[in-house]
Amino acid sequence: MFQSINRLKANVCNKILKYFSYSLWVTGCAGLVCVLLLPVNSVFAHKNSSWKPYINFYENGDCKVLIRQLKPLAKPKSWINNGLWSRSRILNAKCQLQLENYKAALKSLKQTPESEVVDAWIFQKIRIQLRANQHREAIINIRKLLKLPEMKFYLSALRENIKSEFSTDKEVRQIFHLLYDTRKNHKWFLTDYEIHALYLRGAKLKGVKLEHKYRVLGWQFPDDRKTAILSHKKLTANDFKKMSAAEISNRVRSLTKLGLNKYLIKHLPALSKGRSGKLLKKLGDAYLKALFAEKYYARIIKLRREGTLSKKWYLKEESQLYWTARSYIKRKNIPAGRSTIYKLERLNAKAKQLPVLFDTFATRYVLDSEISKAQFWWNRLLSHFPKHPLAAESAWELAWSYQQQKNTRKALEYLKKGLKTRIYSSELKAKLLFWQGKLQQAIGRQDLAEKSFKQLILHQPNTYYGMRLISADDIPESILKMHKSRKAKLYKKPNEKLSKKTKELLKRTEFLFDVAEPEQALKELFAGLGHYKDRALNWHVSHLLHRRGEYYSLLRIVANYYLPRMVTLAVGEHPLWELAYPRPYWSLLKSYANQAGIDPYFALAIMREESHFDPQALSSSKAMGLMQLMPATAKAVARKKKIKLNEKAEIFNPELNARLGTLYLGSLADRFKSELIYTAGSYNAGPHNMLKWINRWRGKSLDAFVEQIPFTETRNYVKRVYRSYKLYKHIYSS
Repeated sequence: MFQSINRLKANVCNKILKYFSYSLWVTGCAGLVCVLLLPVNSVFAHKNSSWKPYINFYENGDCKVLIRQLKPLAKPKSWINNGLWSRSRILNAKCQLQLENYKAALKSLKQTPESEVVDAWIFQKIRIQLRANQHREAIINIRKLLKLPEMKFYLSALRENIKSEFSTDKEVRQIFHLLYDTRKNHKWFLTDYEIHALYLRGAKLKGVKLEHKYRVLGWQFPDDRKTAILSHKKLTANDFKKMSAAEISNRVRSLTKLGLNKYLIKHLPALSKGRSGKLLKKLGDAYLKALFAEKYYARIIKLRREGTLSKKWYLKEESQLYWTARSYIKRKNIPAGRSTIYKLERLNAKAKQLPVLFDTFATRYVLDSEISKAQFWWNRLLSHFPKHPLAAESAWELAWSYQQQKNTRKALEYLKKGLKTRIYSSELKAKLLFWQGKLQQAIGRQDLAEKSFKQLILHQPNTYYGMRLISADDIPESILKMHKSRKAKLYKKPNEKLSKKTKELLKRTEFLFDVAEPEQALKELFAGLGHYKDRALNWHVSHLLHRRGEYYSLLRIVANYYLPRMVTLAVGEHPLWELAYPRPYWSLLKSYANQAGIDPYFALAIMREESHFDPQALSSSKAMGLMQLMPATAKAVARKKKIKLNEKAEIFNPELNARLGTLYLGSLADRFKSELIYTAGSYNAGPHNMLKWINRWRGKSLDAFVEQIPFTETRNYVKRVYRSYKLYKHIYSS
């Protein structure tokens, strides 16, 4: 119907032009009539300015729809700027690649002067050519990419592509030339064991004799135990003889990172033969650490007694005494451990290992319930090393142990000493002030308690202890008034002008996100952030990540730059607080929390502290996803609530994970009568442990109970969750 109307309008225009063409004026009028009658987009070229619908098609897997939508928009003039056109060409190519339309994919990436972010175009072309078995063409483009300054961000992806796409003899011959030509920059490719194997294979096929330093790179950087053994077997006697100290150090460092301690223990004696004293010291340190990691404590003690650590490994006396003392403590040989520590102290009263040994010895005595002896060693640490990071923690341990013995005067004495040490953590300082105030209250010194609480509210209000104080039923009225009237500072938005370099970084990042390359975008972004010294850059990057839903990466910036500065800031609906405490999956979470009968902000706090909003988070204990569910727990909840869960991998699904997690949290809240700390603690350590601790310390105040939780991880976890929950409520309720 609409096509018929358009044809009719066009016919009218043609007739007008035919009858009135004799007059320029009439022609002008007729032209105006045509413009009025024809549809607007027939007169003006359509300039596309929105990108979101297209990226949504791609992310939803609707490649055929996306290709169809982009087909009439293949030219730069179809878009409002060249940046959007470039995005459209790359995304179209990625879709064509998924559908194995290699010719169409490469056609989409035909570069013109309008192409932006040229390195991204080249990299996508390499991917397609490799998949299309156009290896020679791909290698030509790899060489082009390596000449660009942005090439460092593509190296890891290029390494993976080379490993997956070059396997036959013909392909290995092709890639060998590239690897050979780039050998002087060996960190690009040849420190990858698999690629180095391709390099050796290519050299053999081509009959090329390789220099020693390039031939032994695979030996220096194995992937696992198997490749470590294999690469060592392939060495000739001459190779081993030529091995430099740096090459041996690289291998030892690689094996240590891989956690191959048992292999190292057998391997290091062979590596040490005929080496310099300087290298032997390094190897000896690695040997002792490997022995200790594998719990070969008796062997360490024997080697020390026999003098082997001095004669064979040239180790310093301080290092020997340190590892020997720790070995004695692990074997519960307390007299020998104590004697070894005294030897080290006589050798060097300021030895850097002593504070760690004092603390280790004190902890051992606590495990053996010999509290007075633990107090002796913590006191030694505090008096001998008051500026050490462990000093303030030792003061706290002393204060708490004396308080458990109902010696409040002594406890207050050590809290005071702790506050005079160099304190590196705002939470630790807040803890000392909080308990100093609490104990001063207990002995009737309300005036002193108010001074302690005042210091806490003024300098650490947004810590766990600040939140506990503000929420306490017995908070002094004067402190409550001071807190409400306190004129806290707001974070000042940076007003510095962005440098050209910063603008380019932000522009590239947006581009890479828009062409569905988030890993590449984040890699470049964090490389540009460096040590977080640029306030303006931190601010703009944080907002970019928040807008993009990259909350896990956002919290990296928050933790490394903003959190220490937020301890005293006014809490509320300020952009900085919303960056630090975002609300991803909020609509889902509200619905699920309502079903589970819990506050959605509690579920959000758990999610933030469990995974930092990383949907793919996998802990060392195999907890999975946003709410770090153990597979057995997820299956049990799904079975009980009749929720479909077919495969373990589905637990990573954000929606399903949030649903199962909130339901499980709701069941724990029911069990512990919605007491936040008990519920959070049971979520982390399990309900059985929490019930056991509640029964053990029945009658203790909640604040004292938290300090008594025996698992350090759980104790710190409940504090973080409580703080996050209170901050979330404060930020979004205001």
